[in-house]
Amino acid sequence: VGNRSGDASSVQRPTVQRRVSLGDASSVQRPTHQRRVSFSNIEIRSYPLVLGDHPECRFGPPTALHWNFIDKEIRRIDDVDSAQVWVTKDGPPKKTQPLSFLQRKRILIASGFTKREIVEAIQRVKMIRKQRRQSYLISFIDYAPELIAKTAKKLNFVPNREKDNSN
Repeated sequence: VGNRSGDASSVQRPTVQRRVSLGDASSVQRPTHQRRVSFSNIEIRSYPLVLGDHPECRFGPPTALHWNFIDKEIRRIDDVDSAQVWVTKDGPPKKTQPLSFLQRKRILIASGFTKREIVEAIQRVKMIRKQRRQSYLISFIDYAPELIAKTAKKLNFVPNREKDNSN
């Protein structure tokens, strides 16, 4: 039993013996470790919303969280409502739906961004997508002869380079 850094967590690893059968061979005893982790405090951070630049945002303004947090709060885990905690005993949280174009736009305007800034962000994302498409096409064109040669080799295809002179 150990306690790491005072209030962070405690880990217990009791050793349990278990018999494992190896078919016709004699059974072997192997130690099994049971692990248990508990937490006493959680840290809740708030991050400002910013205009993003993610090219997968196909419609409307992309949003992102800023790298630097603006607020930090430490609470005892027992004082936090279970509805606020994402990690549950039932497994990972359900996948959430992405915000629509209008939802993102309303949130950004309510956060103080101008319509001009939002339009500029949309244009930047379109430019990034265009650059990625061009980069992909150039890399494919560069790789195409090698790809054709590998495919021909796998198919045991040897092109006949001699002209057929029979008339």
